[in-house]
This record gives sequence, structure tokens and C-alpha cells, in this order.
Amino acid sequence: APTSTALALATGALLVFANGVAVCLIGALLANEVGRESPAVATGYLMGRAIEALLLLLGAVAVVTGLEASSGSVLVTTYHFAMMALAVSSVPVCLVLFERSLVARPLAALGVLGYAALFLGSFAELLGWHVGLLASVPGGLFE
Repeated sequence: APTSTALALATGALLVFANGVAVCLIGALLANEVGRESPAVATGYLMGRAIEALLLLLGAVAVVTGLEASSGSVLVTTYHFAMMALAVSSVPVCLVLFERSLVARPLAALGVLGYAALFLGSFAELLGWHVGLLASVPGGLFE
């Protein structure tokens, strides 16, 4: 019988996989809408969401396989790189939303600022400057 730890790890990995599917679906849906205004931005966004999903899955695989136990930082590192991919691909989308007034301009501006803050926060974390969830708040409000 599997241990409670193994079950928890498997459940967590399945949830990360489900999140990855959702992230890719969101990417495809929004890329479809933005693609009418800017095909290049839409393609970049879709690629960014796929990279985000893959990096998060890589972190989960590292935990499930035991690699995380030996390195100590694979999950955190892949998470922050995933958030940076999300941010880099989302800022141009929010700029298109703002410029074309596809959503309320204050909301699109919040997206630009939120994803820029997310990028800077994740980058700071990778450099060892622990800003915690503070940098995620504006992007979280946008989403």
C-alpha cells in the first residue's frame, strides 16, 4: 500500500498536471482573441504559457522522483522561471488589451503593472532577495 507521503506527492503531481492543462487552455483561448489584433503577441503568449506549464511540471517531477530532496531548490527555481515566462508573455498581451481597448483600460494597465511586478519579484527571489508573495499581488488582482 502506498504511504501517505507517496499519495500526497502523487496527488500534488496530478494537480500540477491539471494546472498545466488549464494554463495551456487559457493560453489558447486568449491567444485566439489577441491573435486578431496581434498574431505575434498571441504566438508569444501561447508559447509562454506552454513554457510555464512545462516548468511547473518539471518541478513536480523533481519532487516526485526525489531529485528535489537532494538539490533542495529545483521546485522553487522552476516555479520562479515559470512565473517569469508567464510575465514576459503576458505583458505584451496586456499592452494589446490596453491599446485596443479590448478590456477596461484600468484593468489592462493593472495587468501590465502586475506582470512586470511578478517578473521582478521572481527575478529577485532567484537572486536571493526574498520579497515573498508581495510581487504577486497586482497580477493576482488582474487575474
